[in-house]
Amino acid sequence: MIKSELVKILSAIQITFESTKFDITPEKVELWYECLNDLDYTETKAVITKLAQTNKYPPSIAEIRQAAKPMIKISGYFEERHYSIEQIRTLEKQLLECNQTIAND
Repeated sequence: MIKSELVKILSAIQITFESTKFDITPEKVELWYECLNDLDYTETKAVITKLAQTNKYPPSIAEIRQAAKPMIKISGYFEERHYSIEQIRTLEKQLLECNQTIAND
């Protein structure tokens, strides 16, 4: 998600939860962008809609991430695959271990 899309997300939260104070400041935009920029904009919009139906108060960054179950898209040569953050970390660990084994041989 790009920063302008995040501002749209924050505006949607502000409008949806208008009875609760939810100011959009430059500092909030920066912090939320740092924490949510890896999420897909369309998916995050859907998450906000879902949370608006069940939450009385604006969602936190953690609530949005939990509901989004972020997936990182990696384009491959033959097909497009989607991996969770945990899967990528596991693959990274395996590659590093493999690399160490090769270096030690």
